[in-house]
Amino acid sequence: MDIPFVNVVNNHVRVAPTHKHWTSNEWAPLPCGRGNLRLAFLGLIPALKCFGGGRRSRAGLKAALKVTEEAVEKPRWKAKRLRKPTGALRKWGGVGFKIRQDGLAFRPQVFQEEQATKVKWKPKRENWQAWVTDDEGTEAFGPLAVGHEVEFLQGRSRMESAEKWVAGVVTNMSTESGVQQAKLALSTGQTKIVDLGRGLLRRSEDAQELCAEKDIAQMAKLRTLKRPKELMQFGLGQKAVSSRSQAIYSLVRMGRDGIRCAEELLSEVKPWDVSSTAIRELAHSHARMGDVKSAMRHVDVFDEVHSAQLLIEILALGLTGTILKEREKLGSNFLTGVETNPVVQGAVNEVVEFIPKLGDWAEHVRQLPQKTRQQCFAEAFNELLLSCGRAHAVKVSFRVLEWMEALAIPKDAFTYEAIGVNVVKRITRLQKVWDLPQAPEDKVCPEVVFAGRSNVGKSSLVNMLLNRSAIAPTSSRPGRTKTMDFFDVNHGHPALPRFRLVDVPGLGFARVSHELRERWIALIGGYFVQRQSLKVVFHLLDAGLCELMPADRELWRLLAQAKRSDYELCIVLTKADNSVPSQLERFANIVREALRREGSDLAVRAKIFACSAVSKLGKDTLWRKIWSAVGGEASTIEDLGEGPDNAERYRKTEFGWDEPGVSK
Repeated sequence: MDIPFVNVVNNHVRVAPTHKHWTSNEWAPLPCGRGNLRLAFLGLIPALKCFGGGRRSRAGLKAALKVTEEAVEKPRWKAKRLRKPTGALRKWGGVGFKIRQDGLAFRPQVFQEEQATKVKWKPKRENWQAWVTDDEGTEAFGPLAVGHEVEFLQGRSRMESAEKWVAGVVTNMSTESGVQQAKLALSTGQTKIVDLGRGLLRRSEDAQELCAEKDIAQMAKLRTLKRPKELMQFGLGQKAVSSRSQAIYSLVRMGRDGIRCAEELLSEVKPWDVSSTAIRELAHSHARMGDVKSAMRHVDVFDEVHSAQLLIEILALGLTGTILKEREKLGSNFLTGVETNPVVQGAVNEVVEFIPKLGDWAEHVRQLPQKTRQQCFAEAFNELLLSCGRAHAVKVSFRVLEWMEALAIPKDAFTYEAIGVNVVKRITRLQKVWDLPQAPEDKVCPEVVFAGRSNVGKSSLVNMLLNRSAIAPTSSRPGRTKTMDFFDVNHGHPALPRFRLVDVPGLGFARVSHELRERWIALIGGYFVQRQSLKVVFHLLDAGLCELMPADRELWRLLAQAKRSDYELCIVLTKADNSVPSQLERFANIVREALRREGSDLAVRAKIFACSAVSKLGKDTLWRKIWSAVGGEASTIEDLGEGPDNAERYRKTEFGWDEPGVSK
């Protein structure tokens, strides 16, 4: 629906052309109407400050409303740029624009281009574990050691008012109560003992600090004049590592010509004659331009750990940059055919082609401390997972996740969120069903049902899987879910498979009448018998109780009475974040033995999972199972390349099991 845009001029309302601001560089009035009041006040406040001297007086308000045509044509004030596209700003286009003090908004083409080419994620420099060892710029890789130059974040204590980075040198390394500490001699003359892993140390910025001021000024001048060849010759004439590195930093910010000259400069010297961060920045620049193969030439320069880190960063930047450029080029048509876009699919194929190289360095990465692995690799893997989802390459994202597990990179909340965003693009709650004949049409799409006793966490698990907080109602009181709720996922999506998640009422103890409990049993039993779309039954058990309840055995009896073998039974141990690994393993053995005694084919073939709706542990394992059951294995990319030698062997031990997250 088109939204009219109006402007108040001489106490008259003038309607602007609909969506004029989308393509025009002219001043366009702010949108108004219901839902856009925030944006209207946003333009009114500068007018009040300008004409009323900052006071909300009656005279100032009248002056603000009397905006003349001359004032619009000849503004004599500075414009304000708003960057954050939230709320009403997103409705206006979602990119940066200017607010003039007469209440009109302006969004030049240059802002659109800047936002389109801007990569949302940028690798942090402090995550690059390469340390300068002397004034010549010589570097060492690996753990922090005596003689390495660092920068210390000073100013986090109550005695200091402002934070700043201070240069220092490591003079001693020690361990106190299991925490590794570094003793620093700071440039201020102070001596500090710092605990590692607290974010207080970073790599020294020697490429900027050790350059002479006149050299920095000359490089800045040549960069401003856009003379990359002269800047390259100037860098070749420098003898210090820091000066040559600074020349590369300046060149990579000059576009394709600058990157080409930076490559020529690097070819004339040895790799160790420039800092590793300069080579890393050059590889990143190639990736942002979409030239992943050129960036890959610099991967083998470093040791095994840094080669693996740079590889993941290049793949993440390359795929993200390609998607952003194609999105700006195609506009709203981008999402309708992203899975068949040849440019995007070419970037996805490069991920499939190059990510198996991680197998050569996996053993060295796994030997790193856990905090170091997470600091150096987690962000890059998360961005690569998200970009695979943006390209609708969900199957490739699961392969990336396998490599993340093979390198033993700890998963965090962003990892689990990326998995959910990739597989779920659209959600609709169809209806609440009291009787089976009222259920949505059968044989339309695959269905996955979550069943169990009351208050075991079925609705919370559905909310966690769908990345929603309350799409399925939850309560601490047993019996909150009184109907069978159907959630339609990815309905109408051009690339992802459509399926349904079903949340059913809980069995056993619930604060409802006996008649209603019997009605629920009949409803669930009839669903198991009649529903032909059913593919997986997830039976949820409370890991905190560590015992099977009568309601759990009642559910198994309903499944046995259905006498069907065309769907799977999976046992999910919920609330795993409140259980120790030994308790989880003991409960899994109890369930496995009970399933064996049950005797049915469905029970014998059942797999046991563990998860937590609070910490999201096991979310990736559940989605793997659901995705394979609903037909998500289909992909436009036939060959996913070589995976880890044994993905299950390297699966992160989140629950302390031999084969964590899943047990047969």
